[in-house]
Amino acid sequence: MNVITQTRNHVRDQLEAAGLAAVDFEPDRLSTPQVVIGAGSPYLQQGETFSTDTLNLRLVCIAQNGPDYQVQRDIDEMIIKVTDVLAGIPQVQAYQVNAPMTLVAENFTAPAVEITTTITIERT
Repeated sequence: MNVITQTRNHVRDQLEAAGLAAVDFEPDRLSTPQVVIGAGSPYLQQGETFSTDTLNLRLVCIAQNGPDYQVQRDIDEMIIKVTDVLAGIPQVQAYQVNAPMTLVAENFTAPAVEITTTITIERT
């Protein structure tokens, strides 16, 4: 398994260990509440040294539908849990939480947590 996949799996496993439902791919059908781990922008950048690179991931936090006040509380709680998990992953250099977006097809409100990680790609 390559280091990019390993990093995505590690983030997913840590989120699940904290009690959050998480997938490391964009599913055809969303279930809630759930954190969907996808590619950030840019996805991969050359690092300071030849073997170190920066991998950016986007964690979309999808709360369960309900009254607006409850959805906002659920989103805030998910963000706190996600950022607590990220603080415990040494490879995570930084994160930022973007304003919630509405996923129109499913009518969910979901903020994205953008994270920057350091990885080492074995090159031949």
